[in-house]
Amino acid sequence: MGTMNAYECEGCQEVYTSYRAMMLCEESDFADAVAARKNHVSPRIMRPMHAWGDG
Repeated sequence: MGTMNAYECEGCQEVYTSYRAMMLCEESDFADAVAARKNHVSPRIMRPMHAWGDG
């Protein structure tokens, strides 16, 4: 990885180069999981790529 920072989302294991982007992803994954649990369905597995504008 070199000197690049890598943050892995605990929800979907997607790797981001900024902590903020990873946290946003984690929050959305967590919200999905909570909603899925309430509805008794499994959370989304495939998620669209997000462009957060982080370099």
